Amino acid sequence: RALIERAKENSVNFLSSVVLGINDGLIEITGALIGFSFALEDRLLIAGAGLITGISASLSMASSAYMQARYEGNKDPRKAGIYTGGAYLVIVALLVAPFFIFYKVFLALGVMFAVAFVIINAMSFYSAVLLQRKFVRQALELFVASIGVGAVTFVIGSLFRFFTP
Repeated sequence: RALIERAKENSVNFLSSVVLGINDGLIEITGALIGFSFALEDRLLIAGAGLITGISASLSMASSAYMQARYEGNKDPRKAGIYTGGAYLVIVALLVAPFFIFYKVFLALGVMFAVAFVIINAMSFYSAVLLQRKFVRQALELFVASIGVGAVTFVIGSLFRFFTP
């Protein structure tokens, strides 16, 4: 309990920024990589597109977190931006890495799903312990969001592949 209270004092101020970066990164980048995988079917093109998308989105999220903290006035805007954008970049690196490592696109996609699964469970466990919430509910919410976005981008990627020569 004492350790949790101490951790709350030091990290909860920016926990929402980290969660925002991780959550948005998971949902957006898994969705993008699924869509790219079915549309492009070339691991290096998928990885490059994922990196470009991820870096752009992390900068966007960092600037949005900065502006939000600046207008709300309850956090240091620079730290909010750094925590949000940094968390997002870490997620991008972890999710795109399999496409650089594995030569088969669908193997890389499977590993990416496994990495996302571990990240979702780790983040859910951390926030469940720190904020005394239910782990299963936290994890299910993230899984449903990621799967929903993934399903939509799968359809978009498949349609793109079907209608382009």
